Amino acid sequence: MAEQQIISAVGSSSSPSFMVSSKKYDVFLSFQGEDTRMNFTSHLHEALKQKKVETYIDYWLEKGDEISPALIKAIEDSHVSIVILSENYASSKWCLEELSKILECKKNQGQIVIPVFHNVDPSHVRKQIGSFGKAFSKLEGEPKCNKWKASLSEVSNLAGWDCRNRSESELLKDIVGDVLRKLTPSYPSQLKGLVGIEDNYEKVQHLLKIGSSEVVTIGIWGMGGMGKTTLATAFYAKLSHEFEASCFLINVRENSYRHGLEALRHKLFSELFQNENHYYDAPFLVPQFFMHRLGCKKVLIVLDDVATSGQLEYLIKDYVLLGQGSRVIVTTRNKQIFGPDDEVYEVRELSFHHSIQLFCLSAFGEKQPKHGYEDLSRCAISYCKGIPLALKVLGAGFRARSKEAWGSELRKLHKIPNRDINDGTDVVEGIALDLGKLTGDLNLSSNSFTEMTNLRFLIIHDSSLTNGFSVYFTNGLDSLSYKLRYLRWDRFYLESLPSNFCAEHLVELRMPRSKVKKLWDGVQNLANLKKINLLGSRDLIEIPDLSKAEKLESVSLRYCTSLGHLHPSVLSLPKLTYLDLKVCRRIESLKVNSKSLCKLYLDGCSSLREFSIISEEVIHLGLSQTAICALPSSIWSNKKLIYLSLKGCNNLERLSHDPRMRSITALHQSECMQHNESNLSYLQALLHNIGHFSLLQVLILSGTNVESLPANMKNLSLLTMLYLDGCRKLVSLPELPQSLREVHVDNCTKLISLPELPPLVRVVWGINCTSLETKFTQQIVLQHILQSRIPYLHKHPNYFDFEYFIFPVEHITDQCGFCTAESSITIPYLPLTDLVGFIYCVILSKGSHEVDILCSIYQEGKLVGMDNNFIVYENSISDHVLFSFVKMQDHLFSIPFKFQFDYDDDNKRHQERIKDCGVFPVYSSESGFKLFGNISMENFESESINQMSDNESEPRTIRFGVGGSNNENEQDSEQLLPEEKRRRICP
Repeated sequence: MAEQQIISAVGSSSSPSFMVSSKKYDVFLSFQGEDTRMNFTSHLHEALKQKKVETYIDYWLEKGDEISPALIKAIEDSHVSIVILSENYASSKWCLEELSKILECKKNQGQIVIPVFHNVDPSHVRKQIGSFGKAFSKLEGEPKCNKWKASLSEVSNLAGWDCRNRSESELLKDIVGDVLRKLTPSYPSQLKGLVGIEDNYEKVQHLLKIGSSEVVTIGIWGMGGMGKTTLATAFYAKLSHEFEASCFLINVRENSYRHGLEALRHKLFSELFQNENHYYDAPFLVPQFFMHRLGCKKVLIVLDDVATSGQLEYLIKDYVLLGQGSRVIVTTRNKQIFGPDDEVYEVRELSFHHSIQLFCLSAFGEKQPKHGYEDLSRCAISYCKGIPLALKVLGAGFRARSKEAWGSELRKLHKIPNRDINDGTDVVEGIALDLGKLTGDLNLSSNSFTEMTNLRFLIIHDSSLTNGFSVYFTNGLDSLSYKLRYLRWDRFYLESLPSNFCAEHLVELRMPRSKVKKLWDGVQNLANLKKINLLGSRDLIEIPDLSKAEKLESVSLRYCTSLGHLHPSVLSLPKLTYLDLKVCRRIESLKVNSKSLCKLYLDGCSSLREFSIISEEVIHLGLSQTAICALPSSIWSNKKLIYLSLKGCNNLERLSHDPRMRSITALHQSECMQHNESNLSYLQALLHNIGHFSLLQVLILSGTNVESLPANMKNLSLLTMLYLDGCRKLVSLPELPQSLREVHVDNCTKLISLPELPPLVRVVWGINCTSLETKFTQQIVLQHILQSRIPYLHKHPNYFDFEYFIFPVEHITDQCGFCTAESSITIPYLPLTDLVGFIYCVILSKGSHEVDILCSIYQEGKLVGMDNNFIVYENSISDHVLFSFVKMQDHLFSIPFKFQFDYDDDNKRHQERIKDCGVFPVYSSESGFKLFGNISMENFESESINQMSDNESEPRTIRFGVGGSNNENEQDSEQLLPEEKRRRICP
């Protein structure tokens, strides 16, 4: 009776609903083309695109007096209009007609209008005076003149943005943020008909601690179909605009099986770094480079339907260094992936009240049953047991059907006994088993899968990789379903698949670390096969004839160390794009005839001597540690090749007569250390022609016998990374490309000096460069930071990345404003006017260290800012100095603060690692940026005294510490170092 009352009353209940917008565009841009099309407007359009804001921009020049019907439709179909009012905006009838239409939509549709005053005074727009009024005066006497005046007056009174006296980068950031905030109410969710979400939403929102600066990770747990993804999607739609970057990885469980975790991790970084991750495609660059950059970003990450702890750890748990305010949401059916201290919210079944609403929305399109269907609806709801997905699916299945059909279907549902659902018969279509959860080996009979004739998905995977337990059959495996589309079986222990196995429907075969020696005999019809992955199957001897696998795109045979040759059919497949044969040590020759191949990895094929390829589509080619003597001429003529690795190819004898790989962006040519004449000739030829590699971005020559680099290196206008580690004969460097960002010269023991560094260089890594003249090198680095890096950082206030320069040194340069032979230093008052930041340096003792040097700013005892440099160096034979720079913000000078740098390292033996530290205060002046000792100090004493309060008996201080205590009351933190412990205190 109570349920009947609920059904009767549910139609009148009111609850917040999530609606779908019918608008085509988020933003419409109105602008005067000649004024802003090629500058401000295009920059704003790009900034909106990066935030995935659907923007309409008319790139056609204005024609005539009337705007086109298509333009009118675009205005009406937009949530927000941004009107960029520039000097000549009012001279265009086209623009004024746009503006009138926009304001009409504001009045009639509630459209949001945001004016941007681009180098014009808002009052001049309002009154049509000044240069803006002069442009408008040309239209005096026009029939619509009064209407346009009213429009200009109205738009100038709206809240908007004034471009004058603001940097464009900050303005664009503010405008985009304003747009996102105003769009959010227009998009409460991308989902329609969310029922019963309110309670779940509020509880999860509480766990997320919205507004807190801490990094928060929460889990949303529940059985399948409970609405976990729906809940996570609602939060993502509502919150993503508040973060610098965001990523929603949908269906991790399924996609990890289909595409692999590496592909998912790549997608994660691609989303979080947008266009900044182009190095990640290069196999030799590990993701750790991006991990540390995450510490500078406030990100939102949603991992949907994570099945195992291994998936979670691979995707995110290793990346613990997220920016302040970051949020991670994980949905899962498996609560065991979380730790005992993790915040996990359990999504429970819907109440009967919400169940009837959700079911009826699917069945009838409204929240209450149709007349006469009340009892049938109640029966169906009872069967679904409050599971949202079941309610929606069952309701949709009953939609527009008669009461008789309802009754018949419900009777069938209730007749199915539970034992028939998972009884191992032909109703089973999918099986998933995690070997990592086994507590012992699983022994099955040989006919375990025989009756499963409809089995389409078989997944036996190992999430732990260390458990060691597996699935075994007493007398082998009799058969597998011929309907199998996806077969994954980690550590498959048999030598081959069943002899009667039919792979006609198979789309993907994944058997990593298996014991197979061969897959099957003969030729199979493989019309649907797209991927084969036998990674780490060290007993594999042969690959079958795959000539009928015409859709095969990817083959991974990495670490198949017993494989001596490939069937020729594999190398001639028409759609093959990816072939990985890394460390297949027995392969001696390879003739690749596939014209579609894009990525080929032969690294570690140490017996490979003969190699040819005809594909002109190759973009990645790995030949490291092979025995090849020459590269095919087709490689040099390839116009699409962007990555080539020749590391350790000691047998290379010659280059083509015209080695001009104009397309290549990454060249890995390291560890070619043999001293034979042909090898040296090859290297000399490569360097002689290096200037032709016009698109080169990464060049690795580590461990080679190179003595010098050619002068035409400076012509590599896109080169950003140069690796010369271990080039022990290298004496000097030429003028470097202006695009260069990193220089790595570890263990270049004969290198005497560094050249003038290009302005974009932010990393110089020179461990054990023992021949460097230390005083001169410090001078070069200081000059570079002062004249290039600080102006760059000043011009790009939102730029964050590592900035460090490390090389051997005995003493800190005499130019240092404050330095000490201790591991900490206290500094007296500095004049705050024009202080922009500090260059700091630390002398690290010889040895091997892996540390994160933190530079922290404390304000009233609280951490308010941080800079860090992650340093890993091994076997340094002398002391080394690290130089870096930390920017300061104006608001940090309003009250006393402490600035301290320290190791982020469990081993606290700092005194053994830190020998000296120094600080160079940097000030801005009319002629540029200057160090503390090079500026006028006439106001130093008066300003310092004025900053002391009447109640203070001692001056407040700025403290630089390495490994010191964080205790605010520690005695030596409030006084200058004694004379015997100070090296220099200037001026």
